[in-house]
Amino acid sequence: METYVNQTLSLYNRVNDQVSRIDEHTFFYLLFLNHAFVTANNVFRNMKMLLNDKSITQIPLLAGFLFMIAAGLGGSICNSVITAKPMVFLEMDVIILFFFVAWVLVAFFPGQLIHYITGNPLVELLTYSIEGVFIGTFMINAVNNGVNLFPTRIFAPIIMGTLSVVGGLILKPIFLNMYLGKQYESTIVGLPNFDLFVPVGISSFYFGAKYMYNMKTELYNVAPKTAVELGPEIIVKIAFVVYLLWLWFSNRVAGIGYSRRVVPVQVVAVAPKAPVIVAPKNVVVTKANKDTKKSK
Repeated sequence: METYVNQTLSLYNRVNDQVSRIDEHTFFYLLFLNHAFVTANNVFRNMKMLLNDKSITQIPLLAGFLFMIAAGLGGSICNSVITAKPMVFLEMDVIILFFFVAWVLVAFFPGQLIHYITGNPLVELLTYSIEGVFIGTFMINAVNNGVNLFPTRIFAPIIMGTLSVVGGLILKPIFLNMYLGKQYESTIVGLPNFDLFVPVGISSFYFGAKYMYNMKTELYNVAPKTAVELGPEIIVKIAFVVYLLWLWFSNRVAGIGYSRRVVPVQVVAVAPKAPVIVAPKNVVVTKANKDTKKSK
């Protein structure tokens, strides 16, 4: 067991060292490209569900791309709105390009080949792990930005960190319901679950550890001759990787994933029952009854 732990931690140190050598902008683009394909596959699955329900007749190009924007950039949009700041993705054409190319390849490539490759459960095991690092990094930046904007406040940075993660789960159902003209899917606010509780908890942990308890990134000896660099940022990224892998397992392996689709309640008209007429019972006159009447 100790050997296994040492090997795992040694692998983590080597990967972390190699990633740290990548140029910052290149690393960001790689994370965002992975995020674009993860979002595209999830939106494409939503579109296929709409096709099966006959809510739509074909997968829309532009509307699907807007679903991509709402789902994948919802956190950035929500934080930009509440802080009255320019939206980051509007200042970077490469982000829009990544999303559009990913959507076209996943949804419209002949034979759905790109979807079958990038949406394969084994491939998603890797892409979801990378997505966890991306989401963790995005939430950290949102909390730090909240601290800079509201240095004397506690809840504002936590709220901004939470919105950076769940913003897409708020905007996409709203946009989808408007597109269909009916209530098809509920938002994360309308159906609270781990998708809401986990980001709130991790955002609160990061703010408390970083800015209230001043937790530093240090080397911790976790085993003989093995030290791991650990800090609030690394803990947050690991937490999101574990969380997304749990989502991957529950949806793609165990098949216990849940849906936010709103199931309409069907009202069945019941015909009123006809009144039941009860016939009077026959009265049997006995000798005892006659004697009783005479005595009266």
